[in-house]
Amino acid sequence: MAQHNIAHFYGMIQRDPTVTKDQQGNVTSASVYIATARSSRVFDDRNNNNMVEFDQVMLFSAYPPMAEQMSKTRTNDIVIIKGTVNTRNTPKIITCENCGNRFFVTGDGMDENPRNTGMITFVTPIELDIRDTGLTSEEAQAMLVAHREMSNEVLLVGRLCSDPRQWEGGNATAYQLGINRKFYVRDDDPSTHADFPYIRSYGKQAYADFDSLKKGSLVLVDGLVCMRRFLRSSRCPHCGQQKEWKDKVLEVVPYTVEYLDGYRTPQERQQGDEIGD
Repeated sequence: MAQHNIAHFYGMIQRDPTVTKDQQGNVTSASVYIATARSSRVFDDRNNNNMVEFDQVMLFSAYPPMAEQMSKTRTNDIVIIKGTVNTRNTPKIITCENCGNRFFVTGDGMDENPRNTGMITFVTPIELDIRDTGLTSEEAQAMLVAHREMSNEVLLVGRLCSDPRQWEGGNATAYQLGINRKFYVRDDDPSTHADFPYIRSYGKQAYADFDSLKKGSLVLVDGLVCMRRFLRSSRCPHCGQQKEWKDKVLEVVPYTVEYLDGYRTPQERQQGDEIGD
């Protein structure tokens, strides 16, 4: 697989970090959510304050020096981060409200009939700088808006793990990238050498991706990271009760996708359409 995976954020700490310490009181891991800002690219006036959108990004590190730095952040702090987008298979557990039993659910939230183990996506910081502290929520949000053109940037190069799928009547296209790791994730399985983030494109880009891409296509994705929340439904294996529950997934939304290799050319797409006719 190809490899390029880098992300930059100018973000606001949404709440104090969650920290794990060893018996000696040393910080061993930390996680925290940041808010980022961006201008809506649907409109020509990208700097219009009325068109600002906010996204949520999860940061996690089990590298003690970085975890220690993350532990120093506080709600409404402004931070600058360089990191990578990483994934990890983690089974999800929910509790049945009918019988009280807990059970594992499968799937990543992308499949209508999920069959894979649950997966979480997060950003591993390589560098983190606390730029401003002691701010009110209003002050921090104003700083995000002022720096929205640099608040949330990600650049990925990888190959599609499967054919893209259309959603929302074709207005959205989702696919998973395989990206070899350049950076070692300290607490992960040493045999893990790749990450598999989900890409979800919209509008014209979604239609182009669905028509042009296929399993094995090599692409460069220039976009942003955002948290998508949605409802899922699972059946309890103990009592058979159906349960709706809230899930979330961290995805990359492209501004642009450059097709590098293994994609369907306009001529191939036209030939396919003619055969279909």
